[in-house]
Amino acid sequence: MDEVKKSWKLLTPIQWLKKLLSIGSWLYKQRTGWVVVLVSAIALIFPWLLSSLFSTISENWLRKYGLLIQIMGFLLALYGVNSNLNQLGLRSIPARIWEYLREFPILPWDVKRTYLRSAMSGGSSGSSAVSGTVISVGGSLEERLDRLEDDYRKLVKEIRDIDNKREVDKKQILSRFKELERDSETRTDDLRSEFSRVFESAIKIEILGILLFVVGSAYATIPDLMVNLMR
Repeated sequence: MDEVKKSWKLLTPIQWLKKLLSIGSWLYKQRTGWVVVLVSAIALIFPWLLSSLFSTISENWLRKYGLLIQIMGFLLALYGVNSNLNQLGLRSIPARIWEYLREFPILPWDVKRTYLRSAMSGGSSGSSAVSGTVISVGGSLEERLDRLEDDYRKLVKEIRDIDNKREVDKKQILSRFKELERDSETRTDDLRSEFSRVFESAIKIEILGILLFVVGSAYATIPDLMVNLMR
């Protein structure tokens, strides 16, 4: 502990400034979280500040204040949930409720439509002709063997060309697949960071709503105890 104190005493003004800037950067990194804490603290101590300015605060006023804070907290939590649903491409909670209410059977806009379906069937007949080419093989036996050897060489060459082309295509496909894999990993990381950023902000709004709801519940349900604590 003494060594830590000595190290702090040996800091130069520039080093002190760097320390303060690092603390400011640390606080700014979670600025929305500190906003949540600050707003919740203000909602909690606001009646205490009023009680210090005015002599007394009635229980009825505290109950109304708690109810107002409860409503604000509920709306903030609902807004945070809807933000998450919108980011996922899902319908919001009011849209779900409205869609469910519209399905009530006896509402005026529940008009059932009847669609007439007609099917047409037909048959088609076709004819196909297969034409062939008659190859007349003429010449002596040696000539026919020479032609067969030539055809065999051509066939072997075509097979080798196909194999070579297949190897080249295979390498190109593997290379392209690796590029797509790298691109997909990069895009996945970007989407993950973007979603985490959006979800974190929405979650902090939900946390703020929950904290305000808790504070409002305390003031709305036990105002007599709160008044006694303020005295």
